[in-house]
Amino acid sequence: MQITIKNAVDKRFSEQLTRDNMAPYYRQQNILWNRQRFDRNWSRYQNYEVHIDDQAIGILRISFAESICYIREIQLLPAYQGSGIGSKLLDWVLDRSRQKQLESVRLSVYTNNPARRLYSRKGFTIKQMHQGMYRMQYRLSA
Repeated sequence: MQITIKNAVDKRFSEQLTRDNMAPYYRQQNILWNRQRFDRNWSRYQNYEVHIDDQAIGILRISFAESICYIREIQLLPAYQGSGIGSKLLDWVLDRSRQKQLESVRLSVYTNNPARRLYSRKGFTIKQMHQGMYRMQYRLSA
């Protein structure tokens, strides 16, 4: 199983995957999907597709500000969740952030999202809880 990370070319795949995966959390928080926000942020973030062979199976969206990398989205098709791919994507982001000599990597995750356990195992720590979400951070070594 060869995993590759490519620049995203299929915006609608990214949007639909995010919308589908986040639907249960949005329902619990009474949040409606906002396509305009997704479209606006598309040009602000670096958007990647995660592929196995030639099939897109997920997305990764990141942004940078000052000395921080922000993971905006990691979304995988349900069949690939829990398979170690998310861990590999985190490693890719951490390696890239080290190469850029950044200070930290940050993300937000709903408190009831099982992915929070992966982030903790990888060394992310909770810095704040806000509106049902953990704001987490990974400090990079100098």
